[in-house]
Amino acid sequence: MKKIALFSILAVLASLSTTSTVKAQLLKNFYVSIGGGANIREQANDVEAMAIFDPGVIGRIAVGYRFEDVPVSWVKNFSAELEYSKQFNKIDRLWLHPMPRIDTVENASGFIDIEAIQLVLRYEFKSDGPVTPFIGLGLGIGRSYLRDLGCYTLSRVVGPPSYPLNFVTPFSFAISPRFGFNYKVSDNFDLGIAARYHNAPNGVLVMAGGQQTNPNVDAWSSELDLTYNF
Repeated sequence: MKKIALFSILAVLASLSTTSTVKAQLLKNFYVSIGGGANIREQANDVEAMAIFDPGVIGRIAVGYRFEDVPVSWVKNFSAELEYSKQFNKIDRLWLHPMPRIDTVENASGFIDIEAIQLVLRYEFKSDGPVTPFIGLGLGIGRSYLRDLGCYTLSRVVGPPSYPLNFVTPFSFAISPRFGFNYKVSDNFDLGIAARYHNAPNGVLVMAGGQQTNPNVDAWSSELDLTYNF
């Protein structure tokens, strides 16, 4: 009876070992990454209004795969990842161009949040040291959440129910080139620093004089990332 129990335990341990090996092979070259940092959003300007933003923050999470086992030398340094990111900025001031007898910058209230889902292709410049520079390009879709937009003129001249304004734009094409460095902490963990430029067309909606406008809301950001390699 004891022998049967012993053999059963050994069989379970062998099964677990095999399962772990298979799992490791399946997950090889995959990684997950999480990060965040600060962003500076450019002014959004068109014929209706100009919006000026305070510096904000960005957060991101990604799942990626490195093509290290592809039997083509120039492909080995590439990786592809699916990334979700979101940026948060407070609206600082508004300049309402077409309002009657008003052509001044006013203090504003409200926020703009921009989320994006992108497929990112990265190229890593491999070296013998722990530091690996990289460049990348993200292509995908994004949309903007405009929350509680208002200023003195909009509140007094237009007023409810148009202002304060809350609006979600449709998804539109988004692109974000980026570059940075990864530092290998261990076989499983990397620390990284990166900078990126976000181009988000159709980003913010401002209603002034009954008009709807969708200027670009581009931004630069810098980020710190933590990556776990399977």
